[in-house]
Amino acid sequence: MEVASLKDIKVKDAEVVQNEITMKFLKKRIDKDFGYNIAKRCNKRTHTYPRALFYRLVRDFTEHSLWEIADFIGVTHATVLNGINVTFHDATTYERRHSNYYKNLKAELEGMPTVENRLHDALITIQELQHVLDSYRKGELKLNNLKECCWS
Repeated sequence: MEVASLKDIKVKDAEVVQNEITMKFLKKRIDKDFGYNIAKRCNKRTHTYPRALFYRLVRDFTEHSLWEIADFIGVTHATVLNGINVTFHDATTYERRHSNYYKNLKAELEGMPTVENRLHDALITIQELQHVLDSYRKGELKLNNLKECCWS
């Protein structure tokens, strides 16, 4: 499963308007990340778990009611409620992949740094420090300049 970033998905039909996340955007994102249509009627875990993640994310990030979510996917409101209360719990408790996906997507949508972003920032810092160290070893930087450069 390849996880797409917010930048990878084209914003069309006002899916994300003024930082507002819509059901259409979330469905398209989950469909793309898992590789199939979550509205398709299938009771396999591979379909029900992402669908439960969708229900929970819509409830977390929008003001839509259970009935509106149900109409959008083509199920009853009781199915959405069961997906949020039971299936979501199972998906995030027993399937690490779904738990990590939910946490990372939620963090990304909230604007918080994800694990991937923090790792990328750490790698950049390491590269910058490696460059300073190489310059020092070549004699381009003196110890006093190194202190001023890095610890000012």
